[in-house]
Amino acid sequence: MSTKTFTKALVTSAHKMMCFSCNKPIEIGDEITQCIEAKGMALRKTPWTAGRWVHHLCAPTGINTYFQIQMWEDMCEEFPDTDQEDLWEALMDHDYWINQEKNDSDIESVVSERVTMLNNDFNDKLEKEVSDLTENIVHSLQWLKIYANDEQIKRIQDAIYTDKHLVIEKNVFERITDETLNNLNIR
Repeated sequence: MSTKTFTKALVTSAHKMMCFSCNKPIEIGDEITQCIEAKGMALRKTPWTAGRWVHHLCAPTGINTYFQIQMWEDMCEEFPDTDQEDLWEALMDHDYWINQEKNDSDIESVVSERVTMLNNDFNDKLEKEVSDLTENIVHSLQWLKIYANDEQIKRIQDAIYTDKHLVIEKNVFERITDETLNNLNIR
């Protein structure tokens, strides 16, 4: 850390608290940092008060901390010729960060929503493609009318318009989705 470290970037805790990011207690004497959040009361000289405190290496989802910003500023000074966005990515991709834990119910609900959305999109797209394909097949088989009677044409149309291929495609899609979720250990 540089000599001009921001006062909220790295602080020793004087109180017992709970870290909302890793769901572990912050003990007296632990190094902590404040989250940069628009909560609390706006003051003239400091941007906001009452930002939550986390362990200094915790990385809450969607929230930056003063410690992260201070480290990034130090990197920008140390490597002035490197793109600042690249420095930020390098900083945040490092292994020492403790990423915020997600509840299993949160993960399951997100996965469930995405699977439902994918299923709906897949079904809509598949039905349109099958419908278009069926129309093309029926149109190209119009020459059969010359050689086939109405009953034979009706049998051909019934065979083409069945939904068996939709069920097969949906089963394949669901199997692939289940395998992917299993591989990602989300379930």
